[in-house]
Amino acid sequence: MSKILHMEKEKTERSFSIKGTTVTIRHTVLNIKLRATFGTSHSSTTSRTNSLIEIAFTGSHSGHGEIGLPPKKPGCYLADTGDIVAWLRGFFEHLEATKDKPVEKMVMGDVEVPEVVAVLLNAMDTCPENCREYSVAARNGVEAALYDLIGKFANKPVYELLFGVKTFERPCFYSLGMGPQEETVKNLEFAMKHTHFIKVKLNSDVDRAERMFSVLDSICSKVQGYKGVWAADMNTGGSVEVAMQLLGRVFKKYKGKFYMLEQPFPLVVSPEEMPKWKQVKEAYEKEGFLIYGDESISNEESIPKFKDIVSGVNIKLEKCGGFRGALRCYETAQKLGLKVWVGIMVGTSVLSTMAAMLSPVSSYDDCAGDLLVSDDSQPFQAGYVWDLAAGVIRSNQKPGLGLTLKAKH
Repeated sequence: MSKILHMEKEKTERSFSIKGTTVTIRHTVLNIKLRATFGTSHSSTTSRTNSLIEIAFTGSHSGHGEIGLPPKKPGCYLADTGDIVAWLRGFFEHLEATKDKPVEKMVMGDVEVPEVVAVLLNAMDTCPENCREYSVAARNGVEAALYDLIGKFANKPVYELLFGVKTFERPCFYSLGMGPQEETVKNLEFAMKHTHFIKVKLNSDVDRAERMFSVLDSICSKVQGYKGVWAADMNTGGSVEVAMQLLGRVFKKYKGKFYMLEQPFPLVVSPEEMPKWKQVKEAYEKEGFLIYGDESISNEESIPKFKDIVSGVNIKLEKCGGFRGALRCYETAQKLGLKVWVGIMVGTSVLSTMAAMLSPVSSYDDCAGDLLVSDDSQPFQAGYVWDLAAGVIRSNQKPGLGLTLKAKH
């Protein structure tokens, strides 16, 4: 058995009898090795430790969900595997106390949710541990596993349950982390074998940004018929001055290729700074570029606070608590006239597939986190396929999340 999925000391599980069905909920620590250094303005890692949730119905289907757990950052990245286990223990106690109580019938489109799944969803939504700030990430993993199950029971993909569409196709970006330049060039060459849509991680070093985009341009110019799009991500590591320097010294050079700058502003923007960042957004939009919010966007309630300084928002499942929270974020963004970008934390193909289920409502996907992870850290094949020529991901149209367990696992 693979150490990735079956490390007994790093597994937490419990079985319940619910409405005559034995349900086992299992948490496993995923120790993930990255292909190369993945650096951002606030951290640099060569490995990650995520959580894998499995919910198994004895003699029937199993559902899976992954929780991406980047290095903690106050007010933004709030959980680690210990926090996930702590929430699960509280959830187990609450489920045991509520599992025999009646629940309202749940319907998703034309699909009636199985009663046992409805019991689990209700227990998750009403768990007292939801007062913990890290509960949002934990609930995302459990909800994904339950939606995977609903799709399998209904013989429909999750994206069809959510949006009623039969398939999806979206351009998907590869995130180029900060690291030694030689390693970064190798990563870029690897990325170009999968997609021509590249997002570059930046800090406040404008000179470095100039060099990186020059290298990117040099490599892309050698690709026959290149039609890719570029983006940049500052992960809260910028300032008004740096954002304007990047616009003038770097991004203007690449009109027709450059698309957007993500989260150049700090996690919290004071009322005094808001007008300055609004001017930054207006300057970018005047040149045909966009500003997206990421770390500052946690749920639907946070979006209106930043509507004047962003052109769009990055929706991540871990930040909004799962698919239902993501839908609320999408609806809020739509009402405010903002674009939507679907992103992920670094993780395996399970995490990438979960985010890809939101593709029908996104302008672009940033779901290529599985390309950042070594092959031997991948327990599943993704629920989508890459079109290497077009740089897009397409649904594989399998039920649930569409994941396939690799033979060696």
